[in-house]
Amino acid sequence: MKIDQIFSPYQLNKRVTLRNRLVLAPLNIQSSLFDGSVSLNNLNFHKARAKYVGLDIIGSAYISDSANTAYGAISVADDSKIDGLKKLATVIHQGGSKAILQLVHAGRMTNSYASKGAPVLTPSEVKAAHGDVDLPKAMTKTDIETVIKQFETATIRAIKAGFDGVELHGANTFLFQQFMSPLSNLRTDEYGGSLENRIRFCAETAKRVLDTAHAHKPG
Repeated sequence: MKIDQIFSPYQLNKRVTLRNRLVLAPLNIQSSLFDGSVSLNNLNFHKARAKYVGLDIIGSAYISDSANTAYGAISVADDSKIDGLKKLATVIHQGGSKAILQLVHAGRMTNSYASKGAPVLTPSEVKAAHGDVDLPKAMTKTDIETVIKQFETATIRAIKAGFDGVELHGANTFLFQQFMSPLSNLRTDEYGGSLENRIRFCAETAKRVLDTAHAHKPG
């Protein structure tokens, strides 16, 4: 890309056009309230940056208490968070930027403090080799379906809050990577073993989120 294209508009999809090609990459600034509600610090941080970029991606919004990556992350785990998220999307839009909410599940990369006592879930009962983490619980097929539904519901909340889209966090050794890696995924069912099986959870979640977004998109 030529340097003069950085400040030219970019068609992200049929509905969303970015005013320029500058993107604030997803960050967890660990400034939300204890329950994950949007704080004044969250609002001020993104307000200051939204006036420059074309796209602002809010990082690591956790979809359930057990999905929380760290204290201070933003929650999209229940409907009570929608009003705060709506304020966040609004300040970003007022600055001229589009807003994306990144959805995350920590999997085994969390502990009972961050998860507020909710079970720490992962593909197999293999504790992470580093970090302040607890021994995780191997996910049943019911757990897998529950988590996928939580991603769907979080997507609906993001749309209700006025975000222009969602992003799935698939890095940093969080849940999606835990399913993909043979080091953390020792399952012998259709979610483990071959590469095709290990990516099944990721593919199923992505499809369900995409279908949900299309079904609930505004207008």
